[in-house]
This record gives sequence, structure tokens and C-alpha cells, in this order.
Amino acid sequence: MGKLLSIESGELEAKVDLDRTLLDTDLFLHTLLVLLAEQKKGIVPAQEFTRTETDFMDKSDGLRRYLFWKHMADLGFSEQQIWDLKRPLAARPLLYSDALRGLNYLNERCKKTQILTFGEKDYQGFKLACVPLLGQFATDAEIIDCRKNEAMNDVPPPNVLFDDNDISGELSLGSVMVCVNRHSHVPLVQHSERHFTIANLEPETLEQIL
Repeated sequence: MGKLLSIESGELEAKVDLDRTLLDTDLFLHTLLVLLAEQKKGIVPAQEFTRTETDFMDKSDGLRRYLFWKHMADLGFSEQQIWDLKRPLAARPLLYSDALRGLNYLNERCKKTQILTFGEKDYQGFKLACVPLLGQFATDAEIIDCRKNEAMNDVPPPNVLFDDNDISGELSLGSVMVCVNRHSHVPLVQHSERHFTIANLEPETLEQIL
């Protein structure tokens, strides 16, 4: 039985977010924009990074979708030209250093462990393809176009969500929320019986919960 969570870990189905939880998304985008700037004069990576939020963020239905392919087309690149950058991107350390250790720890202890990621399907798929170290976790990832709490409603309880966005107030009673705050200096905080914040996915941190 877990030290803090009164649920046997073997009963839990774990869902783990991709962006800013496993993947350093800001680093991914910056690296990509630098590669594009090397190919085409006039591209300023810092300015284009800002435009991801100001010019290419769809908030029409209350959700936030980065229109990645529209942004790339605006810069004058085709989808094939972007996919051609998969190899140089895959050679970079874009995952957080503890990502694989955390996933493997959860996979060994939980009934099922799966990446659950929100966003444009083709964009999320491209990011997953650029981190081959995820292996079968990337192959089996679920890409959704709805709110995370709605997706979690389809996961048999008990379940646990690891995500950089804390949506504990939106989850059902059968869910555990573990917010992954990569900017926190405190390894673990327990807010309630089924609500935690952690600063990393190191097994030493996870084993305190599961």
C-alpha cells in the first residue's frame, strides 16, 4: 500500500500528460524554431515563440489549442519540411531527465500506464515521433480534443492523472490528481487524500504516493 495514498497501486490506471510533464515543450519549440531559423533568414526564434501564444492560439471553445501547422505554413514551411526535422530533433534531450524513470516506475506498479495528451492530433503526433525514447508509451499514447476531466471520466476508477495543470476540482471522486509542477522547489505536497503536487517524476518521489 502506498505511503500516502490509501489505494493499492496495482488497482490504479495511470494517465500521464505529455507537455511540460514528460516533454519540455518550451525547449522543443525553441529547438525547432532555431532549426528553422538556420534554414530561412528573417526568422527570430524568440519572436516566433511569443507568436505561438499571441497569433496561433485557438481559444474559441474555452480550450487552448496551439495551431502549430498554421504557424509553420505562415513561416513558409510545408508539413514535409517540418517532418524532415524529426531526426535532428530526436537527437536532442527534449524529455525531462526523470520522464522515463517515472513512466517505468508507474508501468511496473499500476494496472495500466498511458500517455494522455491534448491538442491537434497531427501536432501531438509529431512531438511524440520526435522523442523515440518513449518507445511503446508514444505508440500507445491517447491524443484527445476535449477537456482532460471529460477524458478521465472514461477511465475506470480508481485512476490517477499526472498533469502540469491542476484540475483536481474537476475530477470525479474516483480520480487522484497529481500535479507536476516543474518550477517547484518542494518535492512533494499533499493537499488532500487524493490531491498532490510533485516537482518531479523521480521514483523516489512517486513511491511516497504509490
